[in-house]
Amino acid sequence: MCKLTTEGIKAIASGGGIESLSLSGNAVDNEAVITISKGCSLLKSLQLKSCHEVQLKGWKAIGLYCRNLVDLHVAECRNLCDQGLKALCYGCNKLCYLFVDSWSDSALKLFQRERPDVLYPML
Repeated sequence: MCKLTTEGIKAIASGGGIESLSLSGNAVDNEAVITISKGCSLLKSLQLKSCHEVQLKGWKAIGLYCRNLVDLHVAECRNLCDQGLKALCYGCNKLCYLFVDSWSDSALKLFQRERPDVLYPML
């Protein structure tokens, strides 16, 4: 069984034409998410599961560079904090669906107030 590495993620993102991507595991770190965010300008759907190495810097990159993102699924990513959710809220202008498996009350209220256009059911 082969495991995807950060170098492999960079190679995937280098083509830039990806519209949908699903990744999981510890190979997905800040560097990988930044590379994907910057390199895949057509990305409309992103699923991240158990990406424990993605921290605030990675979440900010998604908010800053994923301008065409419509659908974001985040499951079991233990380092998605309120600041990361704020970066997604104020970035990702085309976001319609945000699926997060755990919300703090403050983050949920922020999205309800600032982005009423986004559907954000819990997983």
